[in-house]
Amino acid sequence: MVELDLDEKVEAPPLRPPLANTSAPLDKEPDDLEKIRKWQEERIARKLRGEYESSVMHLTELVRVSCVTDGYSV
Repeated sequence: MVELDLDEKVEAPPLRPPLANTSAPLDKEPDDLEKIRKWQEERIARKLRGEYESSVMHLTELVRVSCVTDGYSV
């Protein structure tokens, strides 16, 4: 069995530059405030456009199914 000396200090090796840049901006987020605002607006617009297109597809399918069950030809 190995005995551990809890009084013994462990030191990390010193850091030496250059250190790697570990930043990871989300979705290529820009740095400038005006660019950030524009980027956010474009991101929200893409999201809303996708939600709108999805809603239109669901509504179209609902109307088609409704017409079929009521005996109308589509």
